[in-house]
Amino acid sequence: MIFLGGGLLGLIFCVILILQYLLIRRNNQLIKLSSEKKDIALKNIAFIQAHELRKPLASIMGLINVIKAIDYKFEEECILHLEKAGRELDEKIHSILTHAETDSQP
Repeated sequence: MIFLGGGLLGLIFCVILILQYLLIRRNNQLIKLSSEKKDIALKNIAFIQAHELRKPLASIMGLINVIKAIDYKFEEECILHLEKAGRELDEKIHSILTHAETDSQP
């Protein structure tokens, strides 16, 4: 009777340990998946920053140099291009933020 009770307790203990192991393993997998999603989001942000943000920024910098070269006497068209480049840069920044928020969600 004692051996049977001890065996039953041992079996229950083993089942509890196995269930805890499976639960911990599942949690680790979820954490790993979340981490991978964040890594992908960061890589996408780096790509966008390196490629898509540089174009409007280069345009803005070039237009600023033109304005400086003509002693701040600039034409309306120059300002319109500067505004367009600024809006484009703003859109890209918002795109990065949206992309980062959606990719980092589990």
